[in-house]
Amino acid sequence: MANGLMSAVSQYSQPERIALSAGQALVSWAERQAELRAAGRTAAAARRVRREELSQYAFEQREAAILKGLQQPRPW
Repeated sequence: MANGLMSAVSQYSQPERIALSAGQALVSWAERQAELRAAGRTAAAARRVRREELSQYAFEQREAAILKGLQQPRPW
């Protein structure tokens, strides 16, 4: 803890210090959860972009294959 906080905490009883510590742990946990959710949203957005790129690539490949097939001479 920072020196200012440490001196402020020493004025509390042991149960109050335990409650403060638990509260700080809870705040840290909540902040970490928020960071993880934000990272998850960022990753999901990147996956959506990549999936769209792959879908577009697959479409272009199918289109190219169809055009190539149409350009082949027919045996009849």
